[in-house]
Amino acid sequence: MSLLVFLVIKEKSHGRDSKLLQLFYSVLIYKCLFHGILVDVLRILSNGAVNREYGVKDYELFYITLIEFSSNIVYLAVFLILRRIIAFGAPSKSLKSNEIYILTTLSLLSSISYVIPGIFNSFFWFINPLLIAIGPISSVILTIWGIKNRNNYNLAIGLTNIILTFLINMIAGLRGAIVGILVLLVILSIIELNAKTIKKYILYAFIPVTLLYFVQTKLGPLKYAFAISVANKSLDLQNPMSYINFINDFINGEIINETDFEAVESSFINDVEFRYGAASMFAVGFLRMYNNGYIAQLKIESNTIKAFMPRQIIGDDKPVSGSLDGTEKTMGMYACYNEITGDNHNMTDFYVSGHYYWQFGFFGVFLFSFVASIFSFSIYFLSKGYELLGQAFWLLSFKPFWFLPKIWMAEAIIMSKTQFFPLGVVLFSFIVLHKIKNIGFK
Repeated sequence: MSLLVFLVIKEKSHGRDSKLLQLFYSVLIYKCLFHGILVDVLRILSNGAVNREYGVKDYELFYITLIEFSSNIVYLAVFLILRRIIAFGAPSKSLKSNEIYILTTLSLLSSISYVIPGIFNSFFWFINPLLIAIGPISSVILTIWGIKNRNNYNLAIGLTNIILTFLINMIAGLRGAIVGILVLLVILSIIELNAKTIKKYILYAFIPVTLLYFVQTKLGPLKYAFAISVANKSLDLQNPMSYINFINDFINGEIINETDFEAVESSFINDVEFRYGAASMFAVGFLRMYNNGYIAQLKIESNTIKAFMPRQIIGDDKPVSGSLDGTEKTMGMYACYNEITGDNHNMTDFYVSGHYYWQFGFFGVFLFSFVASIFSFSIYFLSKGYELLGQAFWLLSFKPFWFLPKIWMAEAIIMSKTQFFPLGVVLFSFIVLHKIKNIGFK
C-alpha cells in the first residue's frame, strides 16, 4: 500500500527544486521498501510470529494500514497541489552565498558539543536541541559535498562529526541515528554524485547493509548496559571521563554478563521484522485506545503549548510536551507501546496516522494529514531557493532520523521552538554579519 501511494501520485522532478524532490521521493521509496514491502515479506515468511507474540491481530494491522494509506493520499496530494499553485520566492543572497560556511559552522558546533558535553547548557543553551538534530544532517551534506568538489577540509569536518555521532550513539546503544546516517549517505550520494552504474549501486548498498547487520544485532547488549548505567547513575552524561569508564566496564563484563547478553540479543531476521514493523504494529495501540474511549482530542497540543510557557503563568504543574495528561507516560510514543505490551517505561516508533486517529478518529486522520502537509510544504517553500542549506532545512523537518516527512501536530509545535527558532537566529546572524561587515565569508 505504501508503494502504491508513491506510484500513484509521483510526478517528475524538474526545475531548481528538483534535488529537494529527489530527496523527498528517495525517502518515500526507502520507507516503502523497508517499512512496507520488506516487513510484509518477513511477516509472511514468519507467519506473523512477531505480531502474535505481541497479541496484534491481522485485522488490526489491516485497519491501521488502511488508515496510513488514506493519510498518505491526503498528505501527498495536498503537498503536490500546493507545489503547483504557489510560485517560487527569491532566496536571501546573504544565505545563498554562504551555504557551505553555515553548514560548516553548525557541524563544528555539533562536534564541540560531543567532545565537551554540556558546553552550551549555560551559554547559548537554546542552540543545543538544534545541534543535536541538524549536526549529523549538516555533516552528511558536507561529506558528500567534499567528495564531489574534492574539498578535503569540508570532507574532514563532515566525517569527524559523523564518527562522533556514531560513537555517542553506539555507546548509548541507539540504532536509529546510525542507520539514518547510513541511509542518508546513500541517498545523497546517488543524488549528488550521479551514481548511475550497477557497480556504484552495489558499492553504496554493500557498506550500509554490512554495518546495518552489526547495528541491528550487536548493539542490543550495549543499549541494555547503557540503560542500566544511567538508571543507577554510574554514568554521568555530562562527564567525558564517565563515558570512558563505562566503555571499560562494558568490555570487561562488569555491567552485564553473558546470560544478560542472551536475553537482549535476537536473530537478525526477527530483529529486522520487529524494528521495521514496529511502527505499524504498535500504532494498533492508538486504535485500541480510541475504541476503548481513551481519546486524546486536542489535549496533547494544549499541553505542548503550555509546556513552553513560563511557570509564572501556568504554575508549578508544568505539563510534558506532547503528553495527554501532562506526564511523560501519556505521550503517544509511550501510550501506544503501553497499550500493546502493558509496559509504560519504553517508547516506540509508530504510524503518525495512528496518532491522528487517536485524537479524532477518521476525521482526525484527514484533518491532521491536511495540516501536516501544509506544515511540510511551508518548510519546503522556505528551503527550495537554496541547495545545500535547503537540503539541511528540509531534512530537519523530517522525524524521526530524517525519514518521516509527515509529523504529528505536537511535534510540529516542539520543532518550531527547539529547532526552527534557533536556526532562524543562526541564519539571521549570518545575514547581519554579511550585510553590516560585508565580509562574505569568502
